[in-house]
Amino acid sequence: MYASQQPTTERVIVRSPDADVFLLLLSFSDAISKLLIFDTSRRNNRRQLNITDLAATILERLRDAIFGLHAFTGCDSTSCFAGKGKLKALKML
Repeated sequence: MYASQQPTTERVIVRSPDADVFLLLLSFSDAISKLLIFDTSRRNNRRQLNITDLAATILERLRDAIFGLHAFTGCDSTSCFAGKGKLKALKML
């Protein structure tokens, strides 16, 4: 947030391999007034995702629901229900 509020900032790039960070950026993208990029990698597969453009294609209600669903079905700070994965919950959403 701080970086996005600086007058010389053109874009904010957040680098992380963590899906939780991706969902946080997606959920809070409206609060960041600059171009928001998620720089992520897994092994040797590095990519940059334009969160600003992606968020614009998803309804705000849906972005909020995905974030809540992620926490409910298991993330870094919560456990998931035994035998219940994210894919089934995402399909229902």
